[in-house]
Amino acid sequence: MTLRLRITAIFALAVVALVAGLSFTVDRVLTDGFGNLERQEAAHRARQVRRALAQEIDSLDSMTSDYASWDDTYDFVVTRAPEFLKAGLPDDERLRVDALAIVGAAGQIVFAYGYDRDRHQRTPLPASLTTALNTRPSLVHHGQTDAHRAGVLVADGETWLLASRPITTSQATGPIRGAFIMVRRLDGDEIARLSRTTALDLRLEAGDSLSSRSADVEVDIESSERLIVRSVVKDVDGLPAVTLAVTLEREIEAQRRRAHVALIGALIVAAVVFVAVMLATMERYILRRTATIARFVRCASPEAPLYRSRSAGGTQPA
Repeated sequence: MTLRLRITAIFALAVVALVAGLSFTVDRVLTDGFGNLERQEAAHRARQVRRALAQEIDSLDSMTSDYASWDDTYDFVVTRAPEFLKAGLPDDERLRVDALAIVGAAGQIVFAYGYDRDRHQRTPLPASLTTALNTRPSLVHHGQTDAHRAGVLVADGETWLLASRPITTSQATGPIRGAFIMVRRLDGDEIARLSRTTALDLRLEAGDSLSSRSADVEVDIESSERLIVRSVVKDVDGLPAVTLAVTLEREIEAQRRRAHVALIGALIVAAVVFVAVMLATMERYILRRTATIARFVRCASPEAPLYRSRSAGGTQPA
């Protein structure tokens, strides 16, 4: 193998090793950096969904407060006047109320009903809610006029948004005469509404999926194109109730792959240019001069034809 080929082979091996090492380093740096960004973005989306749900709960709680702190409601607990039931109760369809209950100070249900949105008519209070109100005193008993309970309620496999406020006068004074409770079903329609509000692909899962884990938010890689971020939602008692799962397109991962390809491509081009320049420089300043010196040495060698002819045809002594 000639010197030129040896140098070219050495440069080629060095460049391949350099590109491989830098490629691995770039991949690790990009993976760590973009991976952190992806996890931060996923956690942000989970918080966004929980904020949207919290806003729905706050809206329901505010509406419940309006009806609970009202003289007409305060009087109805005692008088049971039918006029209040006809004119005083909210428009279920407009307010998206799926159940309502007025509970007396002793915990007895004074008046309650459910609402069928499909048939647009009132129905008996769902059995799961009746059981919850009868067995969970914290939902119906309030010690202060400004107390309230609001959040997610899971009862017999059904998931609800619930708000409970103490029944007081319009001036928010007592004595407290019971609790006014409004309930909204957290079903497919409500989840679809939250999805439209947040512009995210959202679904509801059983609370057990995160109840045994240490983190409230966890990110699972579904594929190279999608990931799922799951966020646990606690109920009115602070216990894991349901899990909100958001499916996200891995846009940041796609950007990482594009950046990796672009950087490696630029690195390969730079390496090829560097090798070409180095070889051209060595060819001009080293290899050519080395070849010239080699030819001169061959010509000056005793075995060279020119040297032998001169030696044979030398001058004879006189």
